[in-house]
Amino acid sequence: MASTTTWGGETKDYDMSLWYDSRPLKIGWFAILGAVGAEVVFQRVFGYSHGLDSMTPEFENVWMSLWRFNVIANIINASAIFGWLWSTRDRDLANLAPKTELKRYFYWMMWLACYVFGVYWAGSYTLEQDASWHQVIIRDTSFTASHIIAFYFTFPLYITMGVASYLYAMTRLPQFSKAVSFPLVGAIVGPMMILPNVGLNEWGHAFWFVDELFAAPLHWGFVTLGWCGLFGGTGGVAAQIVARMSNLCDVVWNNESKDLLAAEEDTNRQAFIQNRRLVVTTASRVLSDPLFSRVRFDVLIADEAPWIAAAPLLGAAGLAHERIVISGDRRDIASSGLWTSPELELR
Repeated sequence: MASTTTWGGETKDYDMSLWYDSRPLKIGWFAILGAVGAEVVFQRVFGYSHGLDSMTPEFENVWMSLWRFNVIANIINASAIFGWLWSTRDRDLANLAPKTELKRYFYWMMWLACYVFGVYWAGSYTLEQDASWHQVIIRDTSFTASHIIAFYFTFPLYITMGVASYLYAMTRLPQFSKAVSFPLVGAIVGPMMILPNVGLNEWGHAFWFVDELFAAPLHWGFVTLGWCGLFGGTGGVAAQIVARMSNLCDVVWNNESKDLLAAEEDTNRQAFIQNRRLVVTTASRVLSDPLFSRVRFDVLIADEAPWIAAAPLLGAAGLAHERIVISGDRRDIASSGLWTSPELELR
């Protein structure tokens, strides 16, 4: 039975199946797990028996056949996913209902979860086993039994899921369709650039660096680009999701005006400010941003006021109709010197 409750004077249905369906996430995760698992089992069965000497016919039949399969399978997989996302894109995002947008954020996070799952298999499992493989086995080709799975299967797989996550946001979410999200680009492009770095890595190993110590400078690019995606992008993407979903919940459940969503889409900042109960800013921002010349507030609260220069503080005070509250330590007035007039000192 679906439970109901009352918010904003209306009865809302909290049956979670009306908001999201977890089946796409389960299908994505188990599909990735099954595909990578099959490749790992194949590697365990044929790695040592057919994968040590690239000059043998068995290596050509077993491992180069797998390489060709991986390349073709990833091209088909990427083409199918990208084609579906683009052909089913929303062509009327300007009129997207807040409830529908909120649902899409749940589905987008499922895409991101599949992307992160793919990054784990490529950047952790298969990459670490590749380092272990080459520490005990001398390579005679760049198409090793370890590389064919890591670089030609799991890497293109997570890149496909990352680009698919970006396409989903760009074609179905207003916040990301109207402007480029630098955190999202960082989260996708950082790990993606690990694959070109593989080329540099193989060139280095082939010509001048045979040691497989993972801390060697030749491997620093893998770590740098990986952390770029994790910290440079992921935190920012999470902040964007939380902020947008919070405002969408206010509109859907608390009957807030849709103007609340306008600022994030950079279409109506004035309406956004006027619909907020509380606005936190700095005095210098009040003077420099033209937006504040068009809005007025009931109350101004200036915290640590002695440390705010007199001119910006007076400018901010001009925005309040009813009350101005100034807080701070009186002893700081002399310490900061921001309210002292040179003319009065001369007298």
